[in-house]
Amino acid sequence: MGLLSLPERGLAGAVRVNKPLVAVGRISYGLYLWHMLALWTVGSGHEWLGVALAFALAILSFRYVEQPIVRRKRSRPAPTLPVPALAPAG
Repeated sequence: MGLLSLPERGLAGAVRVNKPLVAVGRISYGLYLWHMLALWTVGSGHEWLGVALAFALAILSFRYVEQPIVRRKRSRPAPTLPVPALAPAG
């Protein structure tokens, strides 16, 4: 299913059903965090290796850091605020 075969959904709809783009979107925060370190680590002349390292680090941090935090947050009950008792007038 190509990008041009989805005219009724438009560009945004086509992007949402593109699995590689969705996968990159899921790890995009990790890519943002890790890309400079990965590129600096491999040095100039090896940018593709740095990109691959950034993707690997982003996938690992998504799996072992972000997802456990989200699961833990979802498993907790929503916090409730205490309701103050009203004193009788008089």
